Amino acid sequence: MTVDTGREAVVRGVNPGPFTLEISIDDLPPSYHPYIHGQVLEPTVTPIHVYIICDASGTPAVSTATVDAWVAEANRIYKQAAMSFYVAGVEHVVSNEWFEINNGNCSGSRREADGYLREVGGQIRPVRRAMVTRC
Repeated sequence: MTVDTGREAVVRGVNPGPFTLEISIDDLPPSYHPYIHGQVLEPTVTPIHVYIICDASGTPAVSTATVDAWVAEANRIYKQAAMSFYVAGVEHVVSNEWFEINNGNCSGSRREADGYLREVGGQIRPVRRAMVTRC
């Protein structure tokens, strides 16, 4: 069975601010036209500082290509909210303790990493900073 969902329209806002769309439906009189109210958002670009954990021999837990793919997926998801992200920097941190996670148990890893980042002038924050491990 095929269901007719009607026509599809793509609307792009040019300038930030509120908008109202009036929809004309076939032979309905103007007094019955539905309205859609919305807001065109100001674009926001957020830098991400990535810390990739490496073992003692320098082998990273993930590649920068993997991080780039994660950022591309975040950009795809957040595009509709006028948000985008870019990798502002990547630092490789050698730490066998952080690299070796037993049975997927990550307890303590964030606290230790946060202590390291404070030493270098940063901290772990959702969205704005990211630490990449094998958790």
